[in-house]
Amino acid sequence: MNYTEYKITIEPFNEGKDVVIAQLAENGFESFVEEDPVLKAYAPENIIDEKVIEKTVADLQQFFRISYEVSVIEDRNWNEEWEKNYEDVIVDENVRIRAPFHDPDPEFQYDIEIKPQMSFGTAHHDTTRQMLEVISSKDVKDLSLLDMGCGTGVIAILAALKGASPVTAIDNDEWAWENTKENVLRNNLELDNVLLGDASLLKDKNGILLWQI
Repeated sequence: MNYTEYKITIEPFNEGKDVVIAQLAENGFESFVEEDPVLKAYAPENIIDEKVIEKTVADLQQFFRISYEVSVIEDRNWNEEWEKNYEDVIVDENVRIRAPFHDPDPEFQYDIEIKPQMSFGTAHHDTTRQMLEVISSKDVKDLSLLDMGCGTGVIAILAALKGASPVTAIDNDEWAWENTKENVLRNNLELDNVLLGDASLLKDKNGILLWQI
């Protein structure tokens, strides 16, 4: 399958890239590569309506300097390409996030294996990494934690490994929901509260669940 590559130039990059990713991910884009100041967005050829990205750019031009160009990439072994360019993430001296093809490193107390597939939250994004840094630095044992929009589930996984309980992970995307459940198992955890849905699953602001899976 051929893919369409959109090279989106965003300034300021760090402030704008997450906004653009969030909007495009809801409209059929499958993967993103960050190369400041360019965000590369990929989708199967002929799947994306050009009006989608035109509207995204138009809506955000009041906040960012943003432009884009389009090209078609011929089919290739995407898993091989991904593995060549996908690096592990060293959060701090205690926490490392790695993919299945990275070798384990016993030097890290929490050497977390994440297979991101097409979900968000691989720890390469600044917001995810910052949340992991906070959890790593805190004593979260027996504290309850809600990971809303969990993506790969990496934040919930680190919290659970550090003894947080109960830990609830919610995403409204079925792919992310399935991916989180898979990653929980990869790290030898059992989490009952991995939920498919949105904030309506919460009874009140204290995070009491209406139902569990």
